[in-house]
Amino acid sequence: MMKRALLSILMFVGLALSVSAQEEEMFYFRDAKATQSFMRDFIDRKAMTYRFDGDSEDECTMEMKNYKKNGNTETFDIYAKFGYEKGKKKGHITITTDPDLVVSKDNVDLSKQKVTIKDEYGTKNLYFMTTKQWNKFFGKSGGGGEGGSLNPVEKAKGKAKDLLNAGKGLLKKKK
Repeated sequence: MMKRALLSILMFVGLALSVSAQEEEMFYFRDAKATQSFMRDFIDRKAMTYRFDGDSEDECTMEMKNYKKNGNTETFDIYAKFGYEKGKKKGHITITTDPDLVVSKDNVDLSKQKVTIKDEYGTKNLYFMTTKQWNKFFGKSGGGGEGGSLNPVEKAKGKAKDLLNAGKGLLKKKK
């Protein structure tokens, strides 16, 4: 009986994580062939947050305002969400994506996956983007193998499925 209760709790936690997690990890490169180093940011369209990769999540988390989507292009302004600069406009972001993009080791062309970040000082930077983890997807730097989405929803679903299968195994062994 105790094992069933524990299994049920684990399953519900896994499902709750899969429903609430909407953050998408994006990898940015300085050139369309993705040969120059990358950085990563995170976007949560449901919670309307944009987070730069950094040491302090509070300083790096921005609130998205004036969000507009027109075809394959998304635009929005970002504002400091926490700290003494809370509410201050920090920049404007434009994301252009190609839904039909297929990238492989032999064909790397991210020219249709653009992210333009204009900061509060007027500095404008253009990056090329993929939502696949670079090392795993292209097998570079010892990553190897195929990549997959780093979408937290997919991760949580996979973990919930693993927990459920482990629980089924325990119940079968007991019988």
